[in-house]
Amino acid sequence: MTRERSHKPVAHPTAVKYAAEIIGTLFLVFTIGTAVRSGSPLAPPAIGAILMAMVYAGGHISGAHYNPAVMLAVLVRRRIDVREAVGYWISQLIGALLASAVVSAVAPAQTSRMTLSGHAVMAAFVAELLVTFALCYVVLNVATSKDHPDNAATKGERVVEGRITCRQV
Repeated sequence: MTRERSHKPVAHPTAVKYAAEIIGTLFLVFTIGTAVRSGSPLAPPAIGAILMAMVYAGGHISGAHYNPAVMLAVLVRRRIDVREAVGYWISQLIGALLASAVVSAVAPAQTSRMTLSGHAVMAAFVAELLVTFALCYVVLNVATSKDHPDNAATKGERVVEGRITCRQV
């Protein structure tokens, strides 16, 4: 007995979409927090890998935005309405707060606080702006495009590239 795969999108209830967004954001922020606190040079690949895994796990349910900037880009592209975007932002906030609490409980900070001033503040701002733009650009042109179905890996790849590139900033 063989099962035929359907390529028709399944409409998920709003609560399921928001739950998927909470879970994906929780694992992304948890990984960021623990990887950064560990001081490991492998933090960028770990962050990119978990984002890629969460996109594969939740992309077909919620769109796997997991980032308020990405959600804003999707809203600007009119792939979602304002009311739903606010629900996603609230879900992302809940996931991030839960992850932050878990990181604080399980991963003691092993790195010293970094204080930026002068040129370093501007360099960090510009680097973050460019990497965030690249992520949103990829999402808008791959994940929300009908020309590129089933291509979730690129989101995680952009995060890895951006974090490795900006490591010294």
